Amino acid sequence: MLAQICKVLIYTLVIYVPFSETISAHLSAPFFYVARFSQDILYLITLGATLLYCREQRLTVILPRALRLSLVVLLVVASVTLIFVNGSQQLAADAAEQPLLMGFVGLKVLLAYSLVIACVYYALPTEADVIRFFRFQTGLVLVCCGLGVLQYGLLATGLCPLEHNGFLFSAGSSARCLVGGSLLYGPAHPHIRLPGTFASPWQWSWFLASSVFFLFGTATQDRNRLGRWAGWLGIAIALVISPLSGHRSIFALILVALIVLIVTSGQLTLVKSFHFLGAAIAVVLVLVSVIDLAQFPSVEILLARWQDSPPTAYLFEEFHHTLEEGGLWGQGLGRATNMARIFGSTLLIESYPSKLLYEIGLVGLIATLALYVTLVIATYQAYQNITVQTLRPYGLAMWGFILLITVNPYYYPLDVAPVNIYYWLAAGLTLRLARIAAPRDSLE
Repeated sequence: MLAQICKVLIYTLVIYVPFSETISAHLSAPFFYVARFSQDILYLITLGATLLYCREQRLTVILPRALRLSLVVLLVVASVTLIFVNGSQQLAADAAEQPLLMGFVGLKVLLAYSLVIACVYYALPTEADVIRFFRFQTGLVLVCCGLGVLQYGLLATGLCPLEHNGFLFSAGSSARCLVGGSLLYGPAHPHIRLPGTFASPWQWSWFLASSVFFLFGTATQDRNRLGRWAGWLGIAIALVISPLSGHRSIFALILVALIVLIVTSGQLTLVKSFHFLGAAIAVVLVLVSVIDLAQFPSVEILLARWQDSPPTAYLFEEFHHTLEEGGLWGQGLGRATNMARIFGSTLLIESYPSKLLYEIGLVGLIATLALYVTLVIATYQAYQNITVQTLRPYGLAMWGFILLITVNPYYYPLDVAPVNIYYWLAAGLTLRLARIAAPRDSLE
């Protein structure tokens, strides 16, 4: 019974992640605030059911086992910052700030979702469960991308009322259209940043980027032809909607990731085995997205922007600046976490390593990187242990997503939906795939 409850809850959580902002936007207080924290509430319920199941079956909650030491070390380091840095700030704070509450929010953002690994691992015990989950995720991506295309269509046709806002255009007084959060829409400038079903365009872009990894296994290995078509269609629509939403870099990332996955998984023969209709749909949709891409700044303009303000130089400068300010133990948990701004002033930091350095210092940064590197190694070993050939592309895609998020220095996708769930979800799926294919006496 508990196993079935865990399964239902993990599906509910995964469904809610891309629609949380759309739901909360249509609610008034106090239901609005409840919806804002519904993802955390759903996660805590799911985690509670998983803990009960683990206690009943005498199973471990921290997976993989190699993660235990690095997780404990990071928890200790973060706790030191919380107690001594946030605590000392609390003693000197006025009524307008609550540094300790900021610290708890920062700690939650940093570590809380790591136990999603166990939630998905125990909720999907069989191969059929895992394959069914990937099919479900494929359908979810198709729905979200379909709503994203519809959002763009409503803006392009003027069905979402437009008002002038400076030199940009926004949809309506609340800058929303159909689904998701605030947006920018001004194709004449050009300035387009659409959020899809999420709160912000950046969240939407990372959802689109993750789609190729979650759909690749279904697109290449699903035994059902309809499932394979759905997988490829989802990838193609993600390619289309990314430039339409103003995320040109994500378009390139999806395309590169798809090529790398096809080559590294040994699926080059797929070029010959595609069903003609599926291949035609994919080619047409990609061509449409490329045509739309031509409406944006040319390659020369993009190169000029890179030369004028190289992102690499900016990242190094920001890291150097935060290294001086962060010191060994940082300026306090939550001090660069957007979610913690309700309890005090926060600083916007563009790169994730710099953000960690500012909040928990050099010691905390090293401890966090050790945790992520350990997870990359452990999940790669799990992928290597997958002996069933039809399951290996699923495992490769999940490990590829974990690697991408781990090495990515820009933005802070691990702090916000959907990556704060998908990163650990991918790890749990990889471990489960290895367990299905491995001998019964092997360890996670």
